[in-house]
Amino acid sequence: MGSLITLQLDGIKEAVAKIKKLEGFEKKRTKIISILRSSAKPLLLDMKGRAPKSTGGSHTVTYSKGGNKFLRPGSLKRSHGIMRSRNRRIAQVLVGPRGGKKAGKNEGFYGKFVHEGEGNHKNARKYLAASVRAVGPSVAAMVSKRLQTQLLAIR
Repeated sequence: MGSLITLQLDGIKEAVAKIKKLEGFEKKRTKIISILRSSAKPLLLDMKGRAPKSTGGSHTVTYSKGGNKFLRPGSLKRSHGIMRSRNRRIAQVLVGPRGGKKAGKNEGFYGKFVHEGEGNHKNARKYLAASVRAVGPSVAAMVSKRLQTQLLAIR
């Protein structure tokens, strides 16, 4: 796959382990995901603001398996979102460009190429890493604070 930029939070693994020990983890997981989603919004807005926009016009991308996709300038920026992890055993959200069916008409599968400078996107634009460096610490502090208050409310 591609590179992954991870934001590690101190004490999060311990907090999630405590919550897992409580009965009804699925409800707790849903609550944790809602906290993570709402806390990740500043990071999402920063990523959207830093995403490069094509200066060229609209174009059609042909897939190797067949089919075409019509892309407009700004599709990468509009494709960014907060997504829940497919792994049901952990409470995790992913922030970045969406691809596939969930992206709808704003396909962002090429976000990795733009970020890393691969394929037709020769110049690497490290806008995702810059967003994590700029907004990541404040998001980490917000998540830690909200999870601690949630843990205190559970007891």
